[in-house]
Amino acid sequence: MPVDIRAIAHVGIRVHDLARSVAFYEHLGFRKTVGPVGPEPVAILEHPSGVEINLILNAPDPAAPNVLMDVPEKHPGYTHIALLVPDLDAARATLEAAGIPLSGGPIQFYEGARGFFIRATCSRFTRAAESNLRGRRSITRVSVKRMRHVTTEYDRLLERAREMLGAGDDGMLVDANLAVNHALVLRPDSVEGWLLKCQVQSATGDDLAALAAAEMAVARAPLRAECLYWRGAVLGDILRYPDALRAIEAAFQLATDDDHWLLEDLYYEKVMILEALEMPDAAVAACEAGLRTCPGSALLRAALAPAERAKLRSTLKVLRGGAG
Repeated sequence: MPVDIRAIAHVGIRVHDLARSVAFYEHLGFRKTVGPVGPEPVAILEHPSGVEINLILNAPDPAAPNVLMDVPEKHPGYTHIALLVPDLDAARATLEAAGIPLSGGPIQFYEGARGFFIRATCSRFTRAAESNLRGRRSITRVSVKRMRHVTTEYDRLLERAREMLGAGDDGMLVDANLAVNHALVLRPDSVEGWLLKCQVQSATGDDLAALAAAEMAVARAPLRAECLYWRGAVLGDILRYPDALRAIEAAFQLATDDDHWLLEDLYYEKVMILEALEMPDAAVAACEAGLRTCPGSALLRAALAPAERAKLRSTLKVLRGGAG
């Protein structure tokens, strides 16, 4: 039985100059949301259509050739990605106005589809293509009439994603992510959409993608406590505890009366981060403060006992053994 693949999660591209590469992909509508992070530094670029590119910053000297594209011998491997656009001529005009020339085409691939090639920064090829997409769902098929109902469709997609996320079935997370991506195509500046995408990606264990979505939400609503909470939660998941604590503290400062539903999670996340930072006294104090605010919280009561044990361990001293 074949592997059940639903979509491409991201495309990884090795580069040597992050600033130049980001500037190039910004012309295509991408935005850097995270990074560089990790042992082999990776920067994540997100597009409102749901396409994600990971720029891996470990390429050799810029003078070194790209063995897949720049040498006479043909080696097996990756050669290009193809990006779908609704208007090829408009895309070409935009790129040429930005000083990015075509490296090939325009050419006709088959009936209803044509494209051109551009040479991306750091020796990569990108192909832009348009298609009539018969029988496929795409934003290029959204007519003016449909756009009048975009809010209803957007709400339906987010509600569908929430239902699948709340079902507790890992097998539904891919479809939940696809639903969120479609919603974000309709409303790329939706804070709710990016927060939900963060939760879906966190549930799948893709912490970098979750952080990217959280950063997109923060960029659109920097004074919203929920956005800072999710930034902190995901930073904690990737072991960036000091940054996580700062985000959680900022969320506390920004919380309003309307955020009372968030306080239990904020306190719990703070306790977990403080324990990870080996600050047991502060963890117990945070837990007790949380219980004063949320006295009925079973979550915080469950966290208090481990925090108190950690506090007790920190007070014990090692005694020298006597002679036998």
